[in-house]
This record gives sequence, structure tokens and C-alpha cells, in this order.
Amino acid sequence: MRKESCRKSDEDMEKRARQENRKKAKEAELMGNWAENKKDFCGECEWEEGMTCVERVIFLNERYMIPRERAKATTMVESNECTFSHQQKAHAPQEEKLATFCPQCRWGPHLTCQQRVEYLVYTYKDTERKAKLNALQKPTCVKGRA
Repeated sequence: MRKESCRKSDEDMEKRARQENRKKAKEAELMGNWAENKKDFCGECEWEEGMTCVERVIFLNERYMIPRERAKATTMVESNECTFSHQQKAHAPQEEKLATFCPQCRWGPHLTCQQRVEYLVYTYKDTERKAKLNALQKPTCVKGRA
């Protein structure tokens, strides 16, 4: 029984090591042509709940002294939500939806869409991007339905 659990543990460690190696290879690829790839870093998308990509870069730089360019590449590789990264072009529909955002639209009986966005940013510390996407989901938002 003990040997089997050790074997599973070894398999898990090998799997994590392979994933880490793939991440490092993608990061090295990005850094190898950083002059071209740096335009893919937007910094506004959410790296993780409550933290934007630019906040993650600042954290990596200040905490681990990772140079900013490398921290940007690392963030782009690690992020599942990075909007403009070389590996995540699937968010184009969200960008199209964001382009329809109209601050003057009525979100509710007493709020405009912009007021709703400001509320979400202030109250829940959402990014502006996330708050706009949330506001556009409401059926009363005329532009969001377009």
C-alpha cells in the first residue's frame, strides 16, 4: 500500500515538473523575441481573482527581484485570462462585447451602465474590464444585446 502511494506521489511530481518545463520553454520563447511579443501584454486583464496582470508583474519584481520584462513574460504564460497574450486569442468575443459598452445606457431604473461599473469597482474591487463585462450581461443594456 505504501509503495503505491509513493509511486503516485512520484508521478505527480514528474507531471508538475513537465508542466513547469513547458511554462519555462514558453517564457523563454517569449523572451527570445521580446521586442515583438511585448505588445501582447496589456496589463489590464485579470491574472487571478482580484489581481491584474500588471499588479502580478509588480509583485514578481518587488518580491523576487525578477526583471520587469521577464515578469511580464512569466505573467503571460501563467495567466489563464490574459486577453492579448500569444497563447490566449480566444477572448476576442469579450473584446468585441467590450467595444459595445455605452456608459449612458440604462443599466437599471436608477443607474447607468457606467454607474454600475463604478459601483462594482468600488464595492468588489473588480477591474474595470470585469465590471464592464458584468454590466453588459444585464438584458436592459441595449448595446450589450447587440
